[in-house]
Amino acid sequence: MGINHPVLASFLCPISALADFNRDPILARKWMEIGRIRMTSIDFPTFLWAGNPPGSRYNEDMMSEGLFQGYFLERVSIMRHIFTGPSTALGDDSRATRSCNASLHDMTTVEAEHIAYACVQATPVNGLAKMRAQMANRANAAKRPATPDPNPIPTPPQSSVTPDPPPIMHSPTPGPSVPPKSPATSELTPNEALSNNNDSDDVSAIKKGKKKMPKAQGKTKRPIMQESEDDDDDEPAKPTKGRPRAKRASHRRK
Repeated sequence: MGINHPVLASFLCPISALADFNRDPILARKWMEIGRIRMTSIDFPTFLWAGNPPGSRYNEDMMSEGLFQGYFLERVSIMRHIFTGPSTALGDDSRATRSCNASLHDMTTVEAEHIAYACVQATPVNGLAKMRAQMANRANAAKRPATPDPNPIPTPPQSSVTPDPPPIMHSPTPGPSVPPKSPATSELTPNEALSNNNDSDDVSAIKKGKKKMPKAQGKTKRPIMQESEDDDDDEPAKPTKGRPRAKRASHRRK
């Protein structure tokens, strides 16, 4: 298998030696076997290019055109497993492929037939055209303004928003509570003084019917008769017979 197979050898031939292979396939396979035709990082296998047969659409001036779009790649699920991108498939240390890939198959030197064996084990997704299209789409998407969210989060009404609690002010440690001091009797108004004595009547309402205590003449100690509430005149009270007449109080207690 590999380069000894006439069809597979045409797939594995480096793209730079494709013209020599088409001119004399037997001689080209011999040169590939002895290492006169070598695969390097700029000489990918022919099957990676588009065309049927592979490489028929290869353009030396535009090597990237049609790369990874070959007939074989489009129909078989493959991936570059040992021959990895710009790394060469040969054993040159400066251009060698990753040693971990070669060690998977106990390969000390990667040759053309080993590449054919490794390429049919996994799936490649590489394609320069597809990659360029993806990069162009990403660049265009980055230039476009951001579109609004089709399903925005509803904003609750202002009345339903819970206000923030007031900040807690740290006050000093409170001392022992002192009961409120009651005002002195002399500082109270007449209404407040009477209300403290459980008297609900107003001072102005009881002035009219207040008892009058006139001054007694001589040594008389008997009280004078109470003034009637209906007596609006200032007529003095008539004294009883045989008793001295007392003067009416000339002033009222306020």
